[in-house]
Amino acid sequence: MRKLLAPFLLVAVLAAPAVAQKVYGPGLRADSLSNISLNSRNITVSWTFTAARSEPLLGIRLTSPIRPGYTMGNGGNIYVKVGPYSGFIFHNATDPYAIATFAPGPSLVAGQTYTVTVRNVADDPITNWRSVDGLVVNTVDPLDLPNSTVLSGVAHPTNWPMWEIIYASTGDVSKSPVAQGIGYVDVPLGAAVPVANGVREVITPIQPLTVTGGAISLRGMTQPGTVTIWANSGSAVGSAVLYPPAIANGWAPFHFSGPVILPAGGKYFLQPTTTQAGVTAVTLQKGWHRANDGVSKLFDFAPQTWFAEGNAQEMVNGVWVDWLSEQGANDPRMDLQFYLVRQ
Repeated sequence: MRKLLAPFLLVAVLAAPAVAQKVYGPGLRADSLSNISLNSRNITVSWTFTAARSEPLLGIRLTSPIRPGYTMGNGGNIYVKVGPYSGFIFHNATDPYAIATFAPGPSLVAGQTYTVTVRNVADDPITNWRSVDGLVVNTVDPLDLPNSTVLSGVAHPTNWPMWEIIYASTGDVSKSPVAQGIGYVDVPLGAAVPVANGVREVITPIQPLTVTGGAISLRGMTQPGTVTIWANSGSAVGSAVLYPPAIANGWAPFHFSGPVILPAGGKYFLQPTTTQAGVTAVTLQKGWHRANDGVSKLFDFAPQTWFAEGNAQEMVNGVWVDWLSEQGANDPRMDLQFYLVRQ
């Protein structure tokens, strides 16, 4: 269920500039979604990021579905600022992309931290507005990666905005092969699966990968389990104890006894197992459109903003299938909430 923030709040989002350790996978966990309606001039959403490239900024994409509860009227006049540079989202409530373009594009510097600020400056924001969405976790976990963000003014402090930086080398603001950000757009809680039924993440690294451990976000786990990385041949490449999370719905960590090597081009499966009843896994949904789902093209986030080398699966009637959505369809857009630590 989405968390609706009161319209009078001044919302400040602050993010640490970079991830301290090298990780592989989404690196995110979430309990629900936030829907911050920009229906007042007193609401400001902001966060920081560290530029990954030294080149001009072409635009910023936000998550703003075109449906009741997310937009109203003509969508407002959304003012987006990156450091000292300003851009606007065109006030058109039928535009599915919610992209703020910058002309001329300011030059960003790799490694430098910038603040993004988003406001609705429409004359009548109560009737013309968009929303800014994010992933929310209810409680901070010590194992949360430093790319998490802090949302002040609400009871639960951690929020991860859905957004994307589009660099000028892309050449087209509606497509973004050169990008960075967080492109996960849903936490389908209704599609949680008992770990005992069989859950796993398919991993197909395009570059050689050596990992020493990691973590998986699991719910209801209070006893140790096991995590195994299986090769496509059925042999175990690595196995370790999966320890219970320090907090409810938190990260269940594991550490291999030695480095686990996953050659490029192979197919592997990260699988948690437990004998404890009631332990469930929840996924994140990647923000790319599935053409046959009958839904208008709400999201079009670049592969750099979500895990592009695998997807979540579950076992149904003894067969591994892509994760079943809340609508009961096999959906390749899902990822387990996990990360592996690279050597």
